Amino acid sequence: MKPVDSPWASAFPISRERDILYFNSAGEGPYCGAAASALNRYLGEKKYPHTRPASSVFGTAQAIRQTVGRLLHADPTGFAFIHSTSEGMNILAQGYEWQTGDRVVLFEGEFPASVYAFLNLKARGVAADFCPCPGGIPDELALEKLITPHTRMLVCSWVQFSNGYTHDLGRLRQLTRPHNCLLVLDITQGVGLIPLDIEALQLDACVLSAHKTLCSPTGSGLLYLAPGVAHRFKVTFPGWLTQLQEGNFGSLTEYPPLATSEARRFETGSDAQLLQHWLLAMLQWFDEQGVEHLYRHVRELVEALAEGVRQRNLILAVPPHNRSVMCAFSASTPEATNVLFNQLTEAGVVASLREGWIRLSLHAYNSQAQVETFLRVLDQALMEPQ
Repeated sequence: MKPVDSPWASAFPISRERDILYFNSAGEGPYCGAAASALNRYLGEKKYPHTRPASSVFGTAQAIRQTVGRLLHADPTGFAFIHSTSEGMNILAQGYEWQTGDRVVLFEGEFPASVYAFLNLKARGVAADFCPCPGGIPDELALEKLITPHTRMLVCSWVQFSNGYTHDLGRLRQLTRPHNCLLVLDITQGVGLIPLDIEALQLDACVLSAHKTLCSPTGSGLLYLAPGVAHRFKVTFPGWLTQLQEGNFGSLTEYPPLATSEARRFETGSDAQLLQHWLLAMLQWFDEQGVEHLYRHVRELVEALAEGVRQRNLILAVPPHNRSVMCAFSASTPEATNVLFNQLTEAGVVASLREGWIRLSLHAYNSQAQVETFLRVLDQALMEPQ
């Protein structure tokens, strides 16, 4: 296969693998060399824990909040560490002070992590309304009718996991704001690659798992709560670090009340410091490269793929104005799609089959040369009996 020509490819060892085309950052983002020095530094400190100052522990956490706040244009105090999207969504679902008769709007075909936490509220008298998504595309007229004065939250993925459908967040904000309905987003599949201004969009809550587009380890993630809505959520699982001032271990047994208004009050205990060092290194890498530059690069590749797929009479999942970092497509039948996916896999294409779509998710390390190689592989697969 041709060598890659992405200016960011050298940072990702997977780009040096000549026998595969890695189009699967939506499944798991690969290791980036930018994390190496941070990991080595932490491992060095771990050899002699007594030499590591408390400021090193708390400093890493604070640096993450500052960096992600700058990256996403949000108040750093609004971020809390979580380990998965499911954890973040459950914090929001269980912490909100619901009343019998309240409703939440979800979307058909949504990733389960953004669904189960809210379906679990049925015993508390909270009903879920699902926006129909024929062919994987939300029905906007139906969505408008679903949002009523009884709707407390609209929950969805910014970028859909199965087909890459990317919501117009400004439009969602317009629909929810008149009803004082909170907009809750899973931003896992776009963060770091698509520009996002949380404060300008007045987003209420965001949850992200960092092991996909952010190329951080599984088990690392963040919850964001806007300062203006944080008071609506109570802490259901208090942790000891919530009341601890940085480095002050001298009064642990005084048990002061959990008075902080910052999002860190939702953190239940000591986080995995190795994961924090890794996450910080990656957030700094994305911040240094510039999300706008990364997005332009990835978007060009996605559109080149989409045009190639269209020319081969395959079915594109999402219209151009709702595409961002993924290109999903299918053959004429589910059976033919499965066969085609298996053929591509055997030829070295690493992608995913999700909800009937062959999903190609691109990243900074991908290149135009790889797109051209993929289209040649696709042509060969289409020539074989389906």
